[in-house]
Amino acid sequence: MGWDATHTPADISGAYAYGAECWDGTNGHRIYAKAHLEDSASDGLSACLQIHADYSDGGTRDNWLYIGGKGNLTFQLYSYASNVRTIWVREGVGSGGVCTRMAGGVEVVGR
Repeated sequence: MGWDATHTPADISGAYAYGAECWDGTNGHRIYAKAHLEDSASDGLSACLQIHADYSDGGTRDNWLYIGGKGNLTFQLYSYASNVRTIWVREGVGSGGVCTRMAGGVEVVGR
């Protein structure tokens, strides 16, 4: 299933994030999420993306992607245990590998 943060509460100017989420019943019943992130503005800031997972046992996990320079793109594949309940994303911008301004909301992309 594909996802795109554009025009959602997880959208922020200067970042463009999209990807896909899928379930693999043959490999330990893992959940996979692929995230693409592009810096979409010539503003001196880098784009960042938070990928957050909540698990049925109460655990959580956060992954972060960063990319700087308008038009530059990065992507990453993440693997989650089968007890993941929710995966959501949120775009942001910042500098020096730190997100200093995040979108006001999130977009659920998995489960």
